[in-house]
Amino acid sequence: MNKNFDFSAEMNEAQVPAMSPEKDFLAEEKRLLEENAQRIVNLNKSIDLVFDDLNDLTKFLKVYNLSIKQSTIVQAEKFGDAILERFAQRIDARCAETEQRIAKAENFICISPITFYILIVLLLAFFSFFIIMIMENAEILHSGLVWKTIAYCGLITAVGIGMVILLAKYLGRRK
Repeated sequence: MNKNFDFSAEMNEAQVPAMSPEKDFLAEEKRLLEENAQRIVNLNKSIDLVFDDLNDLTKFLKVYNLSIKQSTIVQAEKFGDAILERFAQRIDARCAETEQRIAKAENFICISPITFYILIVLLLAFFSFFIIMIMENAEILHSGLVWKTIAYCGLITAVGIGMVILLAKYLGRRK
């Protein structure tokens, strides 16, 4: 089994490739670049044609006044009216729903009555403070007068809150 194979004849017949892989790559790149350049030229021509067409169209529109047919205007108005009608119906439905909720909650106050009346007393106290400050500004502002005003407003607030609490207890006993 010691046979030697002779490949010398096959090796002599084999030809060395004329192009190396680097040259193949460069040739392919050159072909692709030429193809891209041709496409860019074609694209540029197309853009020029579109630009010319746009210029012609602009000149055409400047020369002629376009008018909308009366039927198109009527259709647009009908479409707008239909949309507004649907919108108005939705608003009416929501209003009716809200009115029903208000009718259900008409006799209810979400806060306790004592809190409600205390808020009214506080509002009156702030109003009296405002009136007293106007009167002070009419006379000349003195620091002692400011402290008196604050004390009077505090007294009015305390008396008002006390009256509300006593009134609530009194009315609670009557029931």
